[in-house]
Amino acid sequence: MPNIQDGDAIIQAVQEGFTTKSKPGNKGAGLDYLLSVVVLRNKGKVTIYSGRSVVQFDAPNGAVRPTASDNVGFSPGTTIDIEIRTDTIEELPEEREELQW
Repeated sequence: MPNIQDGDAIIQAVQEGFTTKSKPGNKGAGLDYLLSVVVLRNKGKVTIYSGRSVVQFDAPNGAVRPTASDNVGFSPGTTIDIEIRTDTIEELPEEREELQW
């Protein structure tokens, strides 16, 4: 999609079902699922740097909201920064696991 801004491309890439693959089995669920788990369930943030744009995803009102900044430098690839809240992680009791070789 060469005719759209890098920020718009990032926002489109995280949409449920979007994929660049032509294989019938590819569902395009990876980035959408990442946002669902990190941003919605954990109340964290995901920031994607790609090309000349940065897009940060958060959920201040219970829905994922992208905030794009264009022309902020250049990233030759794509970097994903994930911030999770450790105070929302459920602590489970430790269970001893029996391993056999």
